[in-house]
Amino acid sequence: MTKQSAHPLPPPHQLILEVCAASLSDCLAAREGGADRVELNTALSEGGLTPSLGLIAAARAAIPIPIIVMIRPRPGGFCYSRRELDVMERDIQLALEAGARGVACGVLDSNSRVDVSACRCLCKAAKGAEVVFHRAFDLTPDADEALAACLDLGVSRILTSGQARTALEGASLIKRLISRSEGRLGIVAAAGIRSDTVLLLLERSGCRELHGSFSGIVAGGSPSDRPDVGFRGQSTMAEEEYRETGREEVARLREILDSRSSRL
Repeated sequence: MTKQSAHPLPPPHQLILEVCAASLSDCLAAREGGADRVELNTALSEGGLTPSLGLIAAARAAIPIPIIVMIRPRPGGFCYSRRELDVMERDIQLALEAGARGVACGVLDSNSRVDVSACRCLCKAAKGAEVVFHRAFDLTPDADEALAACLDLGVSRILTSGQARTALEGASLIKRLISRSEGRLGIVAAAGIRSDTVLLLLERSGCRELHGSFSGIVAGGSPSDRPDVGFRGQSTMAEEEYRETGREEVARLREILDSRSSRL
């Protein structure tokens, strides 16, 4: 059974702001900035992977807002072996036991179409908790077919950029998905969302839920004395640098969305 937060929940908003977090600091910044929900990951530079149980438990204890846990066992695509699916099912169970409201996951077949059979197993493992089909949706060759599969699976939401580089560029498809879903699931706009363009995105797409990390680069406490030694592959960031959610940017977006909500 999913554990309940000991904190009171904030009042609901008409326009939902979800923060993609990869640390406890990110979760706190999201909450302090006025986010409605957190999607908890690790390794955002790899597109997001399953976070540790320790992080899930710490986040659940620290913030009252719902937490959706990413279930992705490795980078490198979304077509998984049976053994990997077994791990994902177990991760779903453990995440929910640790207090997650739901999970974000997605499986594609070798043709990049939604693997309905594999996804149904993951939905079954969630036992009625929220299931979000993540941005693997944006890699599918036919968005309408993928939407139909998600509707058949009964997922709660789809996370999408409208199969474009940014949600603003994909706004027309996002708008179509919202229309065709007919309220049977939520469509959450993601990728490249910024406070200076969010109103244009809302106008063009009609979306009511937004997702992003809203992060900037910060320096850690251990600058390297050996710049020729590193562990980050082709990353342009220094070894001691990392990305962290900015409370100010989340708060700025919250203010814009609340102002827009008051006119709806």
